[in-house]
Amino acid sequence: KPEFTVYDGTTKLILGTDYEVTYSNNINAGTASVEVTFKGNYTGTITKTFKINAIDASKYTAKLSFTKTTHSGSAKKPTVTITDPNGKKLVSGTDYTVTYTNNIKVGIATATITYKGNYKGTKKLTFTITPKAPATAKAELSASNAVTFKWDKVVGASGYNVYYKKANATTYKLAGSTTKLSYKVANLAAGTKYTFKVVPYYKTANSTTKYEGLVFKTANVTTLKKVVGVKVTKSSGKVKVSFTNIAGESGYQISKSTSKTGTNPVSTFAGVNATNKVITATKNKVYYYKVRAYTTRTDGTKVFGAWSNPVKFTLK
Repeated sequence: KPEFTVYDGTTKLILGTDYEVTYSNNINAGTASVEVTFKGNYTGTITKTFKINAIDASKYTAKLSFTKTTHSGSAKKPTVTITDPNGKKLVSGTDYTVTYTNNIKVGIATATITYKGNYKGTKKLTFTITPKAPATAKAELSASNAVTFKWDKVVGASGYNVYYKKANATTYKLAGSTTKLSYKVANLAAGTKYTFKVVPYYKTANSTTKYEGLVFKTANVTTLKKVVGVKVTKSSGKVKVSFTNIAGESGYQISKSTSKTGTNPVSTFAGVNATNKVITATKNKVYYYKVRAYTTRTDGTKVFGAWSNPVKFTLK
């Protein structure tokens, strides 16, 4: 309601005595009007218009319901909440509209706010659509204390961050990043169960920032340790090689050599619960026996652990 003054020549008229004022369309942005109706010693009406400007809301606080989401192939549309400096929430459709661009594929998407009605201006908010997790992942030993971690390709991923930890630990350690579909980690502790995690990430061509995915894939593997507790005894004219079973193995291999430092594998056998094996030996001949564990990879190859300390025995 803008203030104004009515004069009859140089005489200032009095509101309520000489005239009344009525406003219309004076709430929302646009053209409003004021009508002066004369009374008392005066008759007639005068109508004037004035403009109500829309409020520039481009600097109002605007937030998205999420700023990071996982790619699914469908359009992502986070809801927008806008508040003015007094904490009043603006109404979608009445006070503003939102359009989305680049909001299907992995990458940086944009929500463009266009104010309307009593508000004017625009504002852009961005959010990230990150790669989904690989469909499968597998960790296998490439040596007794080294692991090769492999996974499936992920659509839209620029690369992959690989993490690992001891299975009973609470936090992961970054092993490294790669654009390939496998990663090798060596010098791991023997006889230890590890959990490996692969997290796909997205990176723009001109930036070093990596936007990690919200989801990931894990796989467990146990490194092989040196077999201990090896004992050799006579068993019905043969020798029985006993040992302490270890975790993470597929089977064992026994060496029987006439040299303390020599190696001569004579028996390789599967058995995740194995603790002994009976083999033949020439009587009255000195042999040195030792045992090592192995695990079988998916391609059928065997990865062997370290040999046990040799045990000398002569079958009588």
